[in-house]
Amino acid sequence: MQISVFRFFAPLLLTPLYLVIGGSLQYTHEQLINISRFNSEDITQIRKCRQEHNRLGFGYQLAFVRLLNRFPTQTPFEVADDILAYVSIQLSISSERLDTYNKRQPTVSNHQETIRKYLGLIRFTDADPEQLNRFLFEEACRIGIIGTSVLFIYLYIGAI
Repeated sequence: MQISVFRFFAPLLLTPLYLVIGGSLQYTHEQLINISRFNSEDITQIRKCRQEHNRLGFGYQLAFVRLLNRFPTQTPFEVADDILAYVSIQLSISSERLDTYNKRQPTVSNHQETIRKYLGLIRFTDADPEQLNRFLFEEACRIGIIGTSVLFIYLYIGAI
């Protein structure tokens, strides 16, 4: 089982806490549109990339991490077609340009680091597990998960 922890480190994104189970990408069309919509600061950050395929790739990874609370896998590069299509429309760049982007793994990695800094994210390995445990418990209570669901999350995180 996989748990995403990016939301813990970027609470200003104001999106729900997600549990990603079995690696499947689970989100609604409404979440895709609302969470992956770029603001003017995002566009400024994206435009720092010199070439179209890099702007598309950077934007794709930014939307992906905001929506799914993790980065796409790099080998092979994970592509969610609906996220790519929405990013492509927002940036007016053909989605086919992503094929050029994902061939340069160092660029993909550098963009992930830039996005981490831009969003204020830190790797879980650098985090305090007790702080994460406390946050998940409080978040579960805040969104109204009660009973065994809260206990499950609390106990699961305690096993990390």
